[in-house]
Amino acid sequence: MAVYLNKENALVIRNSNAMFYTYERKILRTIEFNAKQNKTTEVLFDQAHYQYYTQENKAIALFDPETYMLYAIRLEVSTKTSKTEETILIPMDKIK
Repeated sequence: MAVYLNKENALVIRNSNAMFYTYERKILRTIEFNAKQNKTTEVLFDQAHYQYYTQENKAIALFDPETYMLYAIRLEVSTKTSKTEETILIPMDKIK
């Protein structure tokens, strides 16, 4: 899995089956708004979720518990025998 900013400064999440999903600032602000309304600090990016037999990939948006601003994405990759998590800080000021 990968998280990066593309040439248009939009957030891209790529999962292990080579699919990628692009999120512009407007979409991310909507996700923040929904997180605040639901009072949740974690939201699964449903589109980027991938499961094939015992392999599963998740991208989870992390929000500040007071302001509900998106600050990071946690990637989770799990198989039958192991699980790996990595949290990546998001430069929201650079996303257009």
